[in-house]
Amino acid sequence: MNFPPEIFSENGRIRLNRILEYLENYGFSDVYLELYQKWVQTDEFIILEKCDDENHKPVETIIAKCAKRGNDVYLYRVKKRIREFNKLLSAELDFSKSRNYKTNMLMVTLTNDQHDDIPTSWKKIGEAWNRYMTNLRKKYGKIEVIRTWESTQAGYPHIHALLLFKEQQFSTFQDKNGKWRILGKSEFENWEYGFVDVLAVKAIKAVYFYVLKYVVKCLKGGDDVIKGLPPQGETEGEGGLKTLAYCWLFRKRAFSISKGFQSALDDLIVSKHNSNLEVENGQVLLAPKKYFWRLVKYKDVFSTWLADELSESAYAKALNTQLTN
Repeated sequence: MNFPPEIFSENGRIRLNRILEYLENYGFSDVYLELYQKWVQTDEFIILEKCDDENHKPVETIIAKCAKRGNDVYLYRVKKRIREFNKLLSAELDFSKSRNYKTNMLMVTLTNDQHDDIPTSWKKIGEAWNRYMTNLRKKYGKIEVIRTWESTQAGYPHIHALLLFKEQQFSTFQDKNGKWRILGKSEFENWEYGFVDVLAVKAIKAVYFYVLKYVVKCLKGGDDVIKGLPPQGETEGEGGLKTLAYCWLFRKRAFSISKGFQSALDDLIVSKHNSNLEVENGQVLLAPKKYFWRLVKYKDVFSTWLADELSESAYAKALNTQLTN
């Protein structure tokens, strides 16, 4: 396909800000799926120099492939983060083993009734979600959240979220399909864009089954997060492609974890890496004071490099650089 020249930067890179301008001027079409695929398949690299703070001379150089939503670096990092978070959920906490099974963990899915066009729906859904959660917190107090977006086959967004209530428990029952529901579901139906589905989380490990798999199920091998298999890095079906493309196009974070979940995850990460940190006067230093990192630009203008803009030795070094750099 011949892409419109307006979406390219001066050195031929596809850039989101130019695509958004094109969207405003020419409207929405499936061309944006193809633009996303072209963008994510174009490997870009960054070069960082670690420099002495006194004389500014480089002492170390790192060349790494950029993470792009949907490429192998992105998938590696997302799966790594989810695996680390899973260690916090290793306890066999099963609410259903208690008498009169109650739970303070719910899985909520919010659909979209398609009253607006696709761009408007994606632009509005973030604010609508915030209003929805504000109303729930007014009713039930403090709630921690893990939230993911997903695109339908038609291209409209809907939401999957795990809600952890700090001040409320819900009585449950099992429906005719064997799924656990809660009494008083009507309290959750104040969603302005469509249908609301609420499931009672029976066990803590159901977080994976109900929520976190949505982050990577749009990539082939999404269930590998649970099984511990290596990532595949391939898109899984049209719906997955649209999820990646539209989250990119409309600048949506694939998933978010509220502070209550995040703080525990951060503690885990810090404890795992303490052996690699420097200590001075009993204080942990995240970076030595006498060094700083400098971005090496291509032709002193562009912050990223394409493969053919690297020397053979630099490209080889980039391929050998760990994805976590």
